[in-house]
Amino acid sequence: MPKFVDYGKIRVSYAEVGNDVSPYLTVPKHSIDPVTGNPTFPNVVPLKGSDFKSELKSEFEIGTEWRLFENRFGFELSYYNSKTKNQLFYIPAPSSGTPSNFIGVNSGTIKNSGIELIADAKIIDKDKFSWKTIVNYSHNKNTVENIPVDLGNEVVLTPAGNNGYQYSLIEGRPFGVILGRTLRKDDQGRAILAADGSLQYNNQMEEIGNANPDFMLGLANNFKIGNINVNLLIDGRFGGDVLSLTESINDFYGVSQASADARNNGGVTLQTVNASGVAGTTTFPAE
Repeated sequence: MPKFVDYGKIRVSYAEVGNDVSPYLTVPKHSIDPVTGNPTFPNVVPLKGSDFKSELKSEFEIGTEWRLFENRFGFELSYYNSKTKNQLFYIPAPSSGTPSNFIGVNSGTIKNSGIELIADAKIIDKDKFSWKTIVNYSHNKNTVENIPVDLGNEVVLTPAGNNGYQYSLIEGRPFGVILGRTLRKDDQGRAILAADGSLQYNNQMEEIGNANPDFMLGLANNFKIGNINVNLLIDGRFGGDVLSLTESINDFYGVSQASADARNNGGVTLQTVNASGVAGTTTFPAE
């Protein structure tokens, strides 16, 4: 190898790891309320007619590590591909048919793949002062697969409440998509009004965001001044959407700053088209 290369390695690995289900989930346990003495039903029960399986994660990884220039610079680069089968999820139980709050289901496979890069450099290396920098970059892509057809190729994790947003696992989409109620619009993006002039909403929840970042980047600096060590870390997520349920609920009850601004402006004005096909602008009260 060239003299400036101090160390080099290529690694390949494959592993499988299981994850058992929670105790008493396969055979739900009833208990006695210590106050009333009445029997209580388990909080989670299995899906009727199903047998639980342990989760199984399999992962393949290939990477390389190098140290250069008398160990003053180095980097690691890795690619990974993992698949987790028999994911165990708790979905809200229907209002009738079971006294429990949740139903446990083995549902779906989640596939992850991505790259990780770590590079470090000793910028200054003296007896009384040293400065080392580490940069960390990662990119991950995940996909939900194999949601059972009898579940509609979707597992609802958090049903939509007053806030109008929902968190679901949807086959073919990433883990972490955000669903919401949306206005009915025409092909020009104008809100379609009902016969009475009110806004109309689509019947189905639609994907309105994705919480997954495009990539993550970190920068760490270590300074050694005599016997004192100072560490500075900057970590960032770039891309992806963030949903504030607090803001959504405040909007619903009309106590948010956005609600106040809308009231002060005399309402919210939208481009609309009425039931007769006439286009125009309509102002709606902020209440």
